[in-house]
Amino acid sequence: MTQVGKKPTAPKPTGTDMARVKREAAQDAPVSFDPATDADSEIYDPNDAAAVAAYWRGATIKRGVVKA
Repeated sequence: MTQVGKKPTAPKPTGTDMARVKREAAQDAPVSFDPATDADSEIYDPNDAAAVAAYWRGATIKRGVVKA
């Protein structure tokens, strides 16, 4: 039975696949990044340590609960 006016929700993930995470971390492979296609969607090349450091130096990090 579907309620009128409500959209069905996608199932929520049940957790992290830690075996996959550990396997991919052990490979130590660079993050895929193609400047020709990813430049519009990415703010920096995730494999460029200097660009990553510069991004985080300029970032404003807020902790805690944000109330509207």
